[in-house]
Amino acid sequence: MFDRNKVGFSGFWFEGLESKEEVTRVCEDLAKLGYKGVEWKETCFGTGAEACSRLDMAVKATRNAGIEVTDLVILRNLVSPDNWQKQANDTCEFIKAACGAGVKVVNIASGPVLSGSVPSDEWWRPACPDWRKSWETLEKTMEPIISTAESMGVTIAFEPIAGSLVHDYYSIMELLRRVQSPSLGITMDPSHFLIHDNDIACAIRQLSSRICLVHVKDAVGRPGAFGRDFLFPILGEGAINWQEFFAALDDIDYPGWLSVEFESFKYMHEVLKGDALEAARLSKMSYDSLATDKNASRPPQK
Repeated sequence: MFDRNKVGFSGFWFEGLESKEEVTRVCEDLAKLGYKGVEWKETCFGTGAEACSRLDMAVKATRNAGIEVTDLVILRNLVSPDNWQKQANDTCEFIKAACGAGVKVVNIASGPVLSGSVPSDEWWRPACPDWRKSWETLEKTMEPIISTAESMGVTIAFEPIAGSLVHDYYSIMELLRRVQSPSLGITMDPSHFLIHDNDIACAIRQLSSRICLVHVKDAVGRPGAFGRDFLFPILGEGAINWQEFFAALDDIDYPGWLSVEFESFKYMHEVLKGDALEAARLSKMSYDSLATDKNASRPPQK
């Protein structure tokens, strides 16, 4: 059953956490704001082997502070033909470390589309993305990742992201067609679906059985350059219809976590001066207003 109070904060702003005391302090502060969970990213604890070695400590400290780890995030370029094996190996090691720490959902994304080449004697021809090579590379990279996830009992929450090969409803459907595994789910982040003019509520209902994580983030704009063509403004300031969004999650009885993301980068830098806890406070205040069931206070219709 969908629980609007099962909400965490995406804590990627909290970097350089090396000890359980530092993790505990962040988690206790988030709990005071009303969050019940936190989404940790690899970079919160370093990178590569260093981050993996700290996951067990971080998960235990988080739970001891009274909140849950909603998922763990590692972002690598899985479309890079030159070093796809390293990207896959990094992701696999992270999945193993997540499982060892007791977290069974790992969020990943594809990386950008490869650029096509133009013959030197046809300099006037605009270069087009190399879709074929991009998809073939992603398929190859995903093989060991999925195999590791299946053996560890971990679910991959694949996130469509603007500017990536997998970026919207249609590209996530193509991924699910190419990579078939019960361990492959998706992260429903409505901001990227909105930027690509997808019907968010319809996408939620169509992908219901695959949704294993939900990000709560607003957006405005269209595909292009971040900051010029599209933005992720403060929650509630963008173009997403939150009533329809929550109604769709109600319809599919979504049972998992909602992770609030703050990606108003310019606002964070120029107004909040990097204060991640204030970003969490503003986000929670906005979320509480948006997530209120507007129908709860209405008298029944005759």
